[in-house]
Amino acid sequence: MSAGKSAGGARPAVHSIDHFTLEIPDLDAGRKFFDCFGLRVENAGGGLDLYASGSGHRWACLIKGSAKRLAYVAFNCFAKDLDALRLKAEASGAKLCEPHPAGSKEGFWCLDADGNRVQVKAGPKTMPDTKAVAEVEGVAAGGRGVNGRSSYAKVHPRRLSHMLLF
Repeated sequence: MSAGKSAGGARPAVHSIDHFTLEIPDLDAGRKFFDCFGLRVENAGGGLDLYASGSGHRWACLIKGSAKRLAYVAFNCFAKDLDALRLKAEASGAKLCEPHPAGSKEGFWCLDADGNRVQVKAGPKTMPDTKAVAEVEGVAAGGRGVNGRSSYAKVHPRRLSHMLLF
């Protein structure tokens, strides 16, 4: 599925990553790791929710599992595109499936070509329309300014913008 806009007759597409959910064996280690990464970590129904500093949007969930693995990824689309996206997924050979036990029943669920569980649902656009300019204290935009790690305060990402699956 590709990210994009659906307006004025454009093809239906997802517009945002809503969140991803990871299964991990040790939630305390997960809390420490993502806190060090600069995300806000909050308790949520036996698991953990991850937030960036730029908004109240939940970007990820951590749930208890026997091994580290992706449980599922949820994408948002415009409500008017949901049915067309379901048909497009089915036509491309995606196998529709039941929701993950930790997920919601909104939209539709399918397995991608690698067997990863994917949810597509109508939801708010979380991806900005313009790129943010990175700001490093004491360095002009576009300038070089690599200092030792200890000279920087803790970084707090404003949002999560992409994910990679191997």
